[in-house]
Amino acid sequence: MRGVRVRCTRLFLFSLDVPPRPVLWRRPAVRLAMAGAWLLARWSPDRIRTVLRLLRAGARGATYAQAYQARSSVVALGPRGVDAGLIDPGGVRRSLATVLLCRLHGTWPTWCTAARTDTQEPRSWVEAGGRPVGEPFPPDRGRVVVRVGPLLPPCV
Repeated sequence: MRGVRVRCTRLFLFSLDVPPRPVLWRRPAVRLAMAGAWLLARWSPDRIRTVLRLLRAGARGATYAQAYQARSSVVALGPRGVDAGLIDPGGVRRSLATVLLCRLHGTWPTWCTAARTDTQEPRSWVEAGGRPVGEPFPPDRGRVVVRVGPLLPPCV
């Protein structure tokens, strides 16, 4: 065809699952939560649980939409391999960053860690409203070891 231009675009493997990047004024809070998650993920599970129990004081429970927005921001600003499990295989840093970002906004979702029954690997995720937020796996694939939930109900 004459005069018709075809625009070629590149599709990357991880670009299909990555949500759009958050607006500029939200990015510092996301980066701060990700740095805190990186520090927390290096500690033992007992110490992480103790710190999270201290941090949840005074925060309302998060709704599913609030937790999903926080998780989407963390996934969008994180390294490309985080959501695919290449850098953070158990999702520990991603879930900790989601919880910390929610806490910066005054809410608190439920943070869960389980030992998977098939491979004995640790797995972490965030729940809100009794269901996992944005996780592609079924929640019954492991035994929950640590669960840190909100002290106050969500403000709807």
